[in-house]
Amino acid sequence: MTTTPTTFQEALETENQEMPLIEVWLTKLFKLQKIWGANIKEQKEDDIDLHALTITGNEVTFEVKIRHKVYEDLLIETRSCIKENTLGWIFKSKADYLAYAFLISNKQIFGDVIDLPSLNSWWCKQGVYYGYPIKDGTTETQNGTVLYKTRNRAVPIRHIPFNLFHAHRQYDYLKPLCQEDEYLELADK
Repeated sequence: MTTTPTTFQEALETENQEMPLIEVWLTKLFKLQKIWGANIKEQKEDDIDLHALTITGNEVTFEVKIRHKVYEDLLIETRSCIKENTLGWIFKSKADYLAYAFLISNKQIFGDVIDLPSLNSWWCKQGVYYGYPIKDGTTETQNGTVLYKTRNRAVPIRHIPFNLFHAHRQYDYLKPLCQEDEYLELADK
């Protein structure tokens, strides 16, 4: 049975084009045994993009954000769809980690991995979000059709408590678009 893609599915297709590089980066960084994508329901309802199995046998999950230029801030999403007034990932994600990547090219990645429940706790308890500028974002199809608009707060990385970071400003040079069986080989290098 074929279903008509929703705007959410179209957005996922656009975002997932670069996911293999993120998977290689995380596999090397965490020395993962296996990494796989979440299903659409998890992505939409729980804001989980990836599952992974560590070398100790523990499963961890990631919410992934990709930007195409290195910035000194993180865009923390407070509304995932302005029109529908839905909560952003900072409030509803059930992932263990936020993998915030700056994809410099198809071979270079730079980014941070942050404990997401701790980031959420810091964000909500501090009430800090009112002090940061709003930056609305637009997700479009490749032909320019607007799918949805998000509301974000631009938070300087230096303002986020250092103890929330699993990895801070990690750079890597990657083989482009590695096949799944190459992940373990890359993790050992």
